[in-house]
Amino acid sequence: SNDSSSPDFSPHPLLAVCVWNLAECLKQRRDLEFLNHNEWPSKPRTPLHACCKFDSTQTFSELSQHYPEKVMALIDQRTSPDKMVNLYSDDSPGRQTPLDFAIERANVEMVERLLTFERTQSTQQGRWSSRQLSSLGSLCGIIITVNPANTLLMLPVLFAFEASQTGDHFPPRPPKSWTSTLAQKPHPDWPLPLIHAAKYAAAPIVSLLLQAGATSPPNETPSALSYALRRFDRPCAAVVELLFAQGAAVCGEASNDEWVAFLGRQASQRQVLHLLRKRPELVRLRSSKGETALMVTRRSQIRLGEDDEVHVKTRREVLEMMERIERGGG
Repeated sequence: SNDSSSPDFSPHPLLAVCVWNLAECLKQRRDLEFLNHNEWPSKPRTPLHACCKFDSTQTFSELSQHYPEKVMALIDQRTSPDKMVNLYSDDSPGRQTPLDFAIERANVEMVERLLTFERTQSTQQGRWSSRQLSSLGSLCGIIITVNPANTLLMLPVLFAFEASQTGDHFPPRPPKSWTSTLAQKPHPDWPLPLIHAAKYAAAPIVSLLLQAGATSPPNETPSALSYALRRFDRPCAAVVELLFAQGAAVCGEASNDEWVAFLGRQASQRQVLHLLRKRPELVRLRSSKGETALMVTRRSQIRLGEDDEVHVKTRREVLEMMERIERGGG
């Protein structure tokens, strides 16, 4: 396209090479000489943005091999403002770095190549500082927009490169611990990543954040545990159990209403037994309506009728267990 106003296209040949991943074009000596004597395009997006947006990993490798200084100069370059909403960067709405593009595309290989290149260029005496990671905004955007399976692949890559800047490792190697700055970085419009994951994500993603040292401070309300207890989807129970095991100092507290609703309507027999063994007083908690979890279970069982036989069976088992615990029968 010759439309210079288009955010994705430009008459400059280098952008065409990056968009179409024509890495073989960069192996010709005459092409390399041509690029050496011409300015790289920078508006509205750089060649690195094009490589990341269109998954042109081979072209990026050729550029970084032959032009490391130019690539390094563009590594954290932001796009010109456009209509896109950037979910990762906090300070420049509508602007994205190449790393943002790679994450948005769920391209783990490109993320690794970008960070590996920067580390190789920056390492001094075993330490390095990533401009890309420091410019990355809250992880909440990744949790919302990236497919959960790809999020599980992406987060460990980001955490591993972040840890390597200080000679640490992810996951941490006992007895040493390590806390990720990214895992605790808030967003102006969203809560902390752990709270956000407790609200929306499945247990494996929550577990990754916990391994990276993410917390829900006691003064944060609602807490991560509160948000998890308020969910009534399939991953809810596993997330609650995971957060509960961490304790209030990591995941915060929850209200009586939240506990009563969860135990009465959502928790499995195994989870009720696990939770009540650790906190037997939960069976006697009363909600703001004066109900205990046992009362909620009885009521929900009546309402369900025979519409959901599996759920009815589960609630009946939970009911019997809570009745025994309430009577002191264990």
